[in-house]
Amino acid sequence: MLKNKLYIALLGLLLLGSGITSCNNQEDPTVDPTLTSSANALADFVATVDSPSDAKTLTINGANLQNNVTLTTGGTFEVATDPNSYGSTVTLTPTSGAVTNITIYLRLKSGLTAGSKTGTLTVSTQGIDDITITLTGMVTADTTTPTFTASVTSISGLSSTNTAASDAKSFTVMGANINNAVAVALTNTTDFEFSIDGGSTYVTAEQSLTATSGTIASTTVLVRLKSGLTVGTKSGKLEFKSPEITTVSVDIAGDITQDNTGIQITFGSFSQNTQDITSWTVPDGGADGYVIAINNTNSFTNLTNGDNPTAATQYNGSGQQIVYNGTSITGFSVSLLSASTTYYFKVYPYSGSRVYDTQANNQGNTATSSCSTSSTTESQICYSISSTLRTITSNNYPNYTPSKPGPDPGASVNTYSMPIAPAQAGSITSVYNNGPAYIFGVALNGVKIDPIANEYFINTNTSEANRSWNQEATFAGNGLGVKDGAHFQSLNGVNVYHYHGEPTQLVSGITGTSHSTIVGFAADGFPIYYKYAYTSDNDLTIKELKSSYQLRSGARGGDGVSAPNGNYDGTYTQDYEYVNGLGDLDECNGRFGKTPEYPNGTYYYVITGDWPFIPRCFRGTPDNSFKLGGGM
Repeated sequence: MLKNKLYIALLGLLLLGSGITSCNNQEDPTVDPTLTSSANALADFVATVDSPSDAKTLTINGANLQNNVTLTTGGTFEVATDPNSYGSTVTLTPTSGAVTNITIYLRLKSGLTAGSKTGTLTVSTQGIDDITITLTGMVTADTTTPTFTASVTSISGLSSTNTAASDAKSFTVMGANINNAVAVALTNTTDFEFSIDGGSTYVTAEQSLTATSGTIASTTVLVRLKSGLTVGTKSGKLEFKSPEITTVSVDIAGDITQDNTGIQITFGSFSQNTQDITSWTVPDGGADGYVIAINNTNSFTNLTNGDNPTAATQYNGSGQQIVYNGTSITGFSVSLLSASTTYYFKVYPYSGSRVYDTQANNQGNTATSSCSTSSTTESQICYSISSTLRTITSNNYPNYTPSKPGPDPGASVNTYSMPIAPAQAGSITSVYNNGPAYIFGVALNGVKIDPIANEYFINTNTSEANRSWNQEATFAGNGLGVKDGAHFQSLNGVNVYHYHGEPTQLVSGITGTSHSTIVGFAADGFPIYYKYAYTSDNDLTIKELKSSYQLRSGARGGDGVSAPNGNYDGTYTQDYEYVNGLGDLDECNGRFGKTPEYPNGTYYYVITGDWPFIPRCFRGTPDNSFKLGGGM
C-alpha cells in the first residue's frame, strides 16, 4: 500500500515537472459582438397632418454585447419599444450580453406637412458598425383626401455618350386614398426612358400605377437618357396624373457628349529613329481639332479644357509629350525614338474653345522595329533609351551631299551614351584641355560635332606645337578646308565628316519663324538647338540668340617665334574672350529655358551664327564615350 502511494506521488511530481496539469485555467478567447435587424428598409408609412401613421415593426437581435444598443431616428419618424411610448431615441440594455427578438415600433410623427417623407433608423453600439434602416412614407391632408407624392421634384446630372444609354437615377412615389390608377408619362421630351419595374423594362410610352385598397405602395421609379441621341443638353418631365390628384411633376435633365471610342490611330513605317503616323479616324460627329500625346508608358495625364499646348515631333525620350496640335487629319512623323520599343499615343479631340473629350478610349500603341547602321552610302542613326541613358549609334554619314571641292564621305560607326535626365554639374568641363579633349556632341543626322581642330601655333625655330594657341578651324586664313561648317578627317582610310562650325546644310530648314528643333545632343545629355528660340519663358516670340563672346582688342604680345604676335583677329581660339551678359548665352553657349520638347524648361546648348558657333564647354558631366585621346 505504501509502495503504491509512493508511485502515485512520484507520478504527480513528473507531471508537474513536465508542465502537465489536470486543470485548464486558460480563459476563453473573446467573441466578437453581433447585431442584426430583421429589415433594412420600411416603406408605405401614411400619416395625416394631424395624426401619426400606423406603426410598422422590425426586430433587433444581438449577442456578446458589452454596451447598450441605441436606436435613433431623424426628424420625421419616431421609435419605441412598445406601441405607446414614442420618441427620437430608445436604448436597449443587454441581458448577459444579449438582446433577443426585441420588437421595435416605428411611425411617422403627427403634425408634419403634407408630402413625401424619408428618414432613417440608426442602430448603434460600441465595437460594431452602425446599422441604417431606410424609412419612407407620406403625409396626407386627412384620411379621405387622395394624395400622391414623389420623393424628389427633379433629377439632374444624367450623362452619357451619343451611342449609349446613361446610367439610371431613381426616386420613389406612393399614394393613399386613391381609387383610380395613376398614369406615368414623359412630357416635353423624346430623349428619356423610365422604368417602374425595378429596371427590368425601360419604356417611353405611358404606364399605370394601380392602387390596392386605396394605396399605391412605395414604388421605385428609374429614369435615364436613351441611346443614340444627338450631342447636347437634354431636359423634360416625368408626370404622374389622375383625376383624383394634383399632377405630380419631376423635372429631368442630362447631357450627351460625343462618343469617340471609335478613334483608331494608323501607324506607318518606322525607319532608323522615326515613326510615321499616317492617319487617325474621325470620331462620330467629328471634332474641331485634335491634340495627340506620346508616352513611353501606358499612362496619360488628361488635358484641361482651354489648354493649347505646343507640339513637338522630336520626342525628348521619356514621359508624356504633345506631338500634334491641329485641326485636320494629316500624317506626321515622330523622331528620336528607340528601336524595338513600344510607344503609346492618345488622341484628344476637342470642340469649341478647346473642350477636350478626355473620356474617349482612343489610345493606340506601336512597337518600333529594329534599326541598322550598316550602310556605307546613306546616313543612319539609331537610338536606344533606357531609364537612365540615351545611347546613339551612328555611321557618321551626312544626310546631304557635302559641298565640293572635297572628298566623298565615308561611313564610320560610333556609339555614344549620355544621361536621359542630365543635370548641371558644380563646375564646367572644357572641350579643350591642352588639345581636343572631347567631341562636343552628335548631330541628329549622326555626324559628330567636334569644334576643336588639332592644329596649333608652331615654333618657327623648334617646329614644336604651342598648345596654348589652338588654331580655329573656321578661320579662313588657317586653310583647314571647312565648308558649311564641316570638313573631313581621314581615319583608317575613311573620310570621316564632322562639324567644326555653324552647320549650314544641317540647319537649312530652320528659320526664324518658329523655335528651332533639336539639332543634336551634347556629351552631357543636354539638347542642342540652332540659334532661333523663345525670347524668354514669358515671351514666346522668336529671336536669334547671340553668344557672349567677342574678339579681344589689341595685340597678342607673342614674339612670333614661340608664340603668335599680331592683332587678335580670330586665327586662334584664344583670340576670343567671354563677357558676361554681352549676349543671350553663358560661357558654354547655353541657357536654361522652355522649349517645345521641354515645356517645363531645360538647360540647352545653342549653335550660334557668331563665334564660338559650337559650344566649347559642358555645364553637365560629359560621358566618356565622347572623350578624345588628344587632350591632356
